[in-house]
Amino acid sequence: MSAIMGLTSATPADISGVATSFSFAGASMDAYSTSMLFSDASKSVGKLVRDAQRAYLLDIQPQLDNLDYADAILLLTGYEQTCRPAEIRRMIDEAVAKSVIVAEVPGGTDTQAIKLLSELSAALGASVNEGDAISLYAWFTDVDNRADIAEGTQFLAGLLAKTDATALVSKIGSSFMPFYLSGNPIAQRWAYAVSQVPGSKGVKAAEQGKKVAAAANGAAEAKRAADTAPPDKADALKQIASEKQKYADKEKAKLPVFQEIRPMVIVPILRVK
Repeated sequence: MSAIMGLTSATPADISGVATSFSFAGASMDAYSTSMLFSDASKSVGKLVRDAQRAYLLDIQPQLDNLDYADAILLLTGYEQTCRPAEIRRMIDEAVAKSVIVAEVPGGTDTQAIKLLSELSAALGASVNEGDAISLYAWFTDVDNRADIAEGTQFLAGLLAKTDATALVSKIGSSFMPFYLSGNPIAQRWAYAVSQVPGSKGVKAAEQGKKVAAAANGAAEAKRAADTAPPDKADALKQIASEKQKYADKEKAKLPVFQEIRPMVIVPILRVK
C-alpha cells in the first residue's frame, strides 16, 4: 500500500497516516478472523484471498501510471476490501456455487489411521488422537531425543509419569512396526509433522540452522567491513572476520544430516474414544 502511495509522490506524513490506519484495521481483523472467522479452513480461505489479491493487483497495473492521491486511496481501499469478512464470504459463496459438492467417505490411509489409533488407545488404556500418535511415533523413533520430546509434549509427559520408557516402548512397538516398511502411507503422511514435534531432531536441526545462518551473516558482514576498512584498521578487522568465520564453520558442523522429508499432506485430526 505504501509502495502505491509512493508512486504518487505522497508526503511521508500522508503515507504514515494511511499505514497506521490500515495497520490498526488489519490487526483488528486478524484478531477477529483468527479466533472466529473461518478458523477451521484457514489455509483454504487464505489461498482464496491471496488469489483475489493477485488478480486485483494485475487488474490495476494499467492504472498505476500518473496516479493522483485520490486515485491511490481508491485503489488501496479496493485492495483492502478483499480481506473483509463480507467479501471473503462472497468469494466463498461464489466458489462453492461453481463447484460440485460430494460426500467424502473415509478410506485408504484414513482407515489405516483409525485402526492405528484404536490399537494405541487399547494398548495405553487412554484415548489417543492423531496428534498424540504423531508425538508418540517421534518419541519412539528418535531415541537420542526422547527426554526432550517427552518434556515438550504434555501427552507423553502424562504417560511417562505412570510408566517407564521401556514399558511404553513395549506397549506401542507392535503398532508402529508397519511404519518401517517402505512406502507405508501413514509414515509418509506423518513425515513432516514428526519432524516438527517439540524436542525432536527435526526441530533441533531447524534451530541450529538459524544459528548457522546468523553466524554466516555475521562472518560475511565482518569480511565486508575488513575489505573496505582503512589500512590502519584492516588487520584488526580481518582478525575479527576470521574468528567469526571459524565460529560459523563450527556451528555448521553441528548440523545433523537427515534424509529428505516429504511435505505432509494436510489431513483431519482423528480421535478414537
